[in-house]
Amino acid sequence: MATDKIKVAVRVRPFSRRELELGTQCVVEMTGQQTILQHPITMDKIDR
Repeated sequence: MATDKIKVAVRVRPFSRRELELGTQCVVEMTGQQTILQHPITMDKIDR
């Protein structure tokens, strides 16, 4: 059985002025090799 590997790259850009004015919140947090996604409505954290 072959083992497949998938690499995913994520790049988070700074918010635009409009996004800041709308109070937009970032839902992606990256620390080293750990990525934490937050549900955009409940803001519950999901470790990935």
